[in-house]
Amino acid sequence: MLDPLPPHPFAKHVLRPVASLDLLFNLKPTSEPLFPHAEQLAHLLTCSHQPYVLQPFKRYVIQPSNLYAGVLCPHCSRVVMHYFHRTWHCPTCGKPDASAPVRVLEDYARLFAPYIRLNELVAFLKLPDRFAARRFVKKFNFETADKWVKLPVN
Repeated sequence: MLDPLPPHPFAKHVLRPVASLDLLFNLKPTSEPLFPHAEQLAHLLTCSHQPYVLQPFKRYVIQPSNLYAGVLCPHCSRVVMHYFHRTWHCPTCGKPDASAPVRVLEDYARLFAPYIRLNELVAFLKLPDRFAARRFVKKFNFETADKWVKLPVN
C-alpha cells in the first residue's frame, strides 16, 4: 500500500480562511444594529449635502478681463473661430465645427457660474448680435429663464 502524501507546506494558510468563511456564513443576524446612530447620521449628511462649486476667479482674485473671449478651433487650437451661416468656421484651417462653443461654455460654467446672461453670451462667444445668441441657445436646447441661460456642466 502506498504511503499517504505529506501535507502541502501551505495547507494551513488555505484551510484557516475556509474555516473562517464557514463561521461568517453561519452567523445569525442580531436585532441590535452595529452602529445605532448610523441611519440618523446618514440622513443628516444627505440632507445637508451641497455640491462643491468651483469658482477659481473668486478664490484667486483673477479678473475676467484677463481672459480671451471667443471660441478656439479644436482642430488647430490657434485662432478664434468665426460664426457665420449658423455654424463656426476656423479662418486658419477652414474646418467647421458646430459643437466647439459648447466646450467653451462648459469651461465658462466651471470658471464663473453655471448661468450666463444673453448679453454676456454674445460678448464671450463673440457672436454678431443677441438674435444669433438666441438661435444658438435654441439650437443646443439650453434651459432659459428670462435673459439667463443655464450652461452644461460635465
